Amino acid sequence: LIAVYQKIEKISMKPFLSPHPEVQIHRLDKVQQNEVLVMGTDGLWDVINGTKAAEVVSKALSIFSEKERYVSAATCLVGSARGSSANEHSWQLKCGKQASVDDVSVFVIPLLCYRKEHEDWKSLYLANPMNCDEN
Repeated sequence: LIAVYQKIEKISMKPFLSPHPEVQIHRLDKVQQNEVLVMGTDGLWDVINGTKAAEVVSKALSIFSEKERYVSAATCLVGSARGSSANEHSWQLKCGKQASVDDVSVFVIPLLCYRKEHEDWKSLYLANPMNCDEN
């Protein structure tokens, strides 16, 4: 048993889940109309790159109504990652590459409303800054 354990210990394995998320910081005061944040699990990003995701979202935002556009854009991204059935046992992307076999969860979040909220908060804070020295 010890010999087997020592042998297994030397096997290099890629971790299935990384505890290190990708974090990016963007300035809300630079946000324009129709800019969105796309948050997705690795099942999306394994098969769809940022450029393709932007194309899918842009198209969805242009064809769906205001009420359903962000949910519909997320649904379109999931569909793009899932592909279509090539046969009973395989799913493929339009380009012929294998579709994601991982779970795919996507959020498409409009940013303009958060810019306005941030501006309101900032103007309120600057008008009445808290004085920490009084305590």
